[in-house]
Amino acid sequence: MHILQDGLEQSVPLPMHLEKGCFIFRMLAARCQSFAALGRAMAWILFNFPRLESERNVTPTVRYMVMGRFKDREAMHRGTSQRSRPIFPLPLGALTKVQQAAQLSRLEDFCRPHFAGLSAAEIWQALGILGLNGAAGFGRAPCDRKATEVQKRAIDTIGRSTTRALATDLRLDRSPAQAEKELASRFLSYTGEEVPKMQVISFEAALAALPPESHGGSIDALGLVSQGTRWFLEHPDESLLNRPKDGVKLQAKVHVHPCHSMSFFKLLVERRICTWVADQDVLVVNGQQVLNGMFAVGKGSFLDSGEEVQRTIMNLVPSNACFKQLEGATSDLPSICQYLSLVLNGDETLRFFQSDMSSAFYLFRIPPGWSRMLSFNVCFSGESLGLQAGVWYRPGCAVIPMGWHSAVAVMQEVADRLTTIGRLPSSHKVRRSMPLPGWLTQTLDDAKEVDKPWYHVYLDNFCCMSKVRDNGKSAQGEQMHEKLEAAWSSAGVLSSAKKRVAGASEAHELGAQFEGLEGTLGPSPERLLKLIQATLVVIGKHRLRKKWTQVIAGRGPTAWPSDAPPWGGWIAHGPSSRVKPLGLPLRPRREESCLAVVLPDSSSTRI
Repeated sequence: MHILQDGLEQSVPLPMHLEKGCFIFRMLAARCQSFAALGRAMAWILFNFPRLESERNVTPTVRYMVMGRFKDREAMHRGTSQRSRPIFPLPLGALTKVQQAAQLSRLEDFCRPHFAGLSAAEIWQALGILGLNGAAGFGRAPCDRKATEVQKRAIDTIGRSTTRALATDLRLDRSPAQAEKELASRFLSYTGEEVPKMQVISFEAALAALPPESHGGSIDALGLVSQGTRWFLEHPDESLLNRPKDGVKLQAKVHVHPCHSMSFFKLLVERRICTWVADQDVLVVNGQQVLNGMFAVGKGSFLDSGEEVQRTIMNLVPSNACFKQLEGATSDLPSICQYLSLVLNGDETLRFFQSDMSSAFYLFRIPPGWSRMLSFNVCFSGESLGLQAGVWYRPGCAVIPMGWHSAVAVMQEVADRLTTIGRLPSSHKVRRSMPLPGWLTQTLDDAKEVDKPWYHVYLDNFCCMSKVRDNGKSAQGEQMHEKLEAAWSSAGVLSSAKKRVAGASEAHELGAQFEGLEGTLGPSPERLLKLIQATLVVIGKHRLRKKWTQVIAGRGPTAWPSDAPPWGGWIAHGPSSRVKPLGLPLRPRREESCLAVVLPDSSSTRI
């Protein structure tokens, strides 16, 4: 501190071009090697911004982006006493030392590890306070008042969540240029969903991801669905719309290497994923054949040749435009929000059991009447296929196609039915339309209900959880898991050995990271840091790119395990330090910068 005191008499120069908003965000994006490095840079910018405004010409837009919106301070404090003072704005309290150190040092000095004896947790706790003040409409600035008891509890809660987020020594080896390249490689589907960059199908690369010949289309979906869904599948013509949806093209492109086209589709027919449909039998709407597309996306694994393994994607936009969508069991799909009600006693931890079907959608065949409705935009002569001469044939889908609007409803019913076949108790199943089992949400009355597992199914994924004491094992959870695996095996379902989890203390499920020992729920630290860096890259551009903004908007909610929108914050409520969401409306540039400030402190919810 003596060094800091000596610095009071010195003028600390500000970096060049700092008054330019895009420069600030690009500079921060370059410091995303770790939470510690990023946090120090962000804290220095926020605490030195008032001096930047006084020394240089800062535009109102830059000020708004960095510091957020300020309410009228006179109106903010008018008529409020110490007893009734609202929780916001939060003061820094003991963390004033972070502000002092930042204001009395150069950026490069402050960003050195352990400078001024400050820990990363202290810096991010201060940032959490500033970020929440900004989210509440008071600007990302500290309040000079003394903290009330409620505010002290809120500050302590921010500190605890910060410590959890920084528990791992994470380093991100990704530059802003690499983050920008990753954003550029992403695409948005016609529903607005983020998808990887399309690839042209290559025979060997696609073959590696297909089910073995013995399992493709080997299971009859009709025997695993309800009567209503069975009728829907058996009568495809009844689902045809009177007219296709407006603005949708009824023919899409098949992206396959020309030299691989015939051999690839012959392979799909051999694996019973597709069947040959005579060209004259293909569905015709408004005088035009309905022909679907096909392409591939990379799986992130590679062949010995170095070629990336490909997942084959059926582009069924044309067919989807012509048919009614089956709703079925989609309303029962479990949500991560439900697990916010999960309660653990002090001596309780969680055990996880997971299974994932391999090539799930390709395993279940649908009635042959659908094939002509789900045909693809590629054609071969009967002579070349060993079929009737003089007739042209197209491949038509014979299994539950992943890109089909009704696929989710059918697949969820299939997955639910398999749990019934395995005799898993339905009273232990978590579903969106039903309250959670009592022993998940209660502590004292049902404390004896330890090792009483519960489970959920989400399409091709199964997850079972169980409370245990003293970091013990869950015999009941293991038994339930084995029953499910046995039911899958008897039905002919392939279970992925790579994704199978048994008795683990942590798991990634429903887009969130469960930490059974710590009792927390939220995104992984690496996912958070990548999201912050990508956000900074996007708002560091002179002009916002619509697609990139949509990608960030889609990723943001995955960092909040709640129904609240990502552009907001969190407040500690009451003495129990329970975390509850505080949502704010979307304002892209300012709120995306708010997202980067608040994320590490607010992401992990205590169970």
